[in-house]
Amino acid sequence: MDIQGPKLTAMICSIICLSGFSILASASEDQLTSKFLPAWILLSLGGSGLHITGFHFTNLFPGDGKKKASAFICAAAGASSAVFPIMQIFNQYGAVKMQSMMFFYTVVVGLVAVNNFMVQPWSKLKQGESYTPRFNVRSASWWKRDLGQRPTLSSIMDDVVKFDFYGEAMIYSVLLLLLTHYLSTSSQLMYEKGDVPFTSNPNDWSDFMIARMAGWFNALGFIWLPTVKYMLTKFQWPQSYSFLCILNIVIMTIILVKNLELQILGFALLSFGRLMLFSCHHAYLIDVFGMASFGTLNGISSFLAAMLGFSSYPLQLFALRTNYAMSFIPIGVLILMSMFIPFILSKQYKKRAGVQQLLKLDSSSYLNGDVEQSIHVTKTITRKDDSIINWAETFSVDPKIFRYPESIEEVISLVNSNSKIRCAGALHSCAPLIASEGIIMSLTKQYDCPMPIWC
Repeated sequence: MDIQGPKLTAMICSIICLSGFSILASASEDQLTSKFLPAWILLSLGGSGLHITGFHFTNLFPGDGKKKASAFICAAAGASSAVFPIMQIFNQYGAVKMQSMMFFYTVVVGLVAVNNFMVQPWSKLKQGESYTPRFNVRSASWWKRDLGQRPTLSSIMDDVVKFDFYGEAMIYSVLLLLLTHYLSTSSQLMYEKGDVPFTSNPNDWSDFMIARMAGWFNALGFIWLPTVKYMLTKFQWPQSYSFLCILNIVIMTIILVKNLELQILGFALLSFGRLMLFSCHHAYLIDVFGMASFGTLNGISSFLAAMLGFSSYPLQLFALRTNYAMSFIPIGVLILMSMFIPFILSKQYKKRAGVQQLLKLDSSSYLNGDVEQSIHVTKTITRKDDSIINWAETFSVDPKIFRYPESIEEVISLVNSNSKIRCAGALHSCAPLIASEGIIMSLTKQYDCPMPIWC
C-alpha cells in the first residue's frame, strides 16, 4: 500500500479473497475438506490487506477524529466475525448448504472489488484533504497515478529501530497472543470449568452453551465503541497501553478462577480489550509515524505478532499435560514484563513535552529581544550527555565534529580551513538535516551574533 497506493492494493486483495470464496463455492460437500485450507489461506491474506487499505481514509478527519475513525474500522472488522454463528443458523435451521452460502459470499466480494475499483483513490489521502470519488473511468485523468513520496528502506529502518515502534510492537504481540490463545482454547477451557453437553447432537445450541457465548461476545465487541473512542481521545498512548495491560491481567485472573459463570465476565472484558487493542495499535502507528509508512510498519508489527503467536501451539501441548488454565500463566508473565513499555513511553512523552516547552521559551525570548536567553535554550536542546541530538531525538551527531567559534575571525578561519561545513541552528527537525561529512559549526557561543540561526 505504501508503494503502489490503496486502489491497486485493494484490488489485488479483493481478487485474492474472490479466489478463496470461489474455491469454496465450487467445492462439493465431499471436496470441502481438501479445499478448505487453501481457500482459508487466500481469505486470510486478502482479508487483512483489505482491512489495512481502509485506514488511509482516517486522514479525512481532523485531530482526534483520526483515532475515532480507526476505532470505527476496527469495530466493523470485529463485528464481521458474527458471520460464523449466523452461517451455522442458516445451515442448521434453514437447510442452506455451505456451497450456496459461499456462492453468495463470492457475489458480495465481487461487489466489494467493484466498489474498491471505483471509490479507492490511487494514492493515499493526505491529511486535511477533501475527497470526492470520480466515476468517469473513460477519462485519461482518472487513470493518472500520482503516488507522491514513497517510503525508502532507510526511512523504514529508522522508524523500526525506535523504541516508539518496537516497544509498541512488543506489547501488541503479547496482548494479541493472549487473545488468540484464548479464542483457540476457549472450548477446552470452559469444559474444564464445567461446561457440558446436554444432548448427543454437536450442533445443539444448548450443548457447551458457555463456550458458544465466547464467539458471540467476540462478535458483539462493537458495543464498546463509545468507550474505546472516549479513551483514545481522553488519554495519551502510555496511559492507554497501561490500561490495556491491567485489563488483560484482570482477564488472566478470571481465567485462573475455577468458576464457570464468572467466565462470562471474562468474555465481556476480552471483547472490550480486543477492540481497544486493535484500535490503539492502528491509530498509534498513524499518529506517531504518519500515513506514509503505515502499511509497511503495520506489516512488520503483524509479522512479529504472528511469530510470537506460534508459541500458542507448545502452550496447548503443555495444557494437555496439565490443564488449559495453567497454559495462560507464561502469557501472564509476558504481560507483566510488558508493563515497563508504557512507563518508558511516558518518560519519552514528558521529555518531548519539555523540549517543546523550551522551544516555546526560545521563540518567546527571541521575539522579546532576549538573544542570550534564546541561545541558552538552544544549547539546552542540542546538548545531552555529551551527544548532540535534534529536538525529536531521532538523530544524533558525534560532538567531536562540532566547532563553536566565538568571533567572526574564528568563523572565517574555519571556512578557509575546511572544504565541507554545515551550520547548526536549533536542530528543530525530525530529519537528519544536520548530518555532515565535514565539520558542523554552531554559533551558540558567538554572543555578538545579531540573531540565532534556525534550521
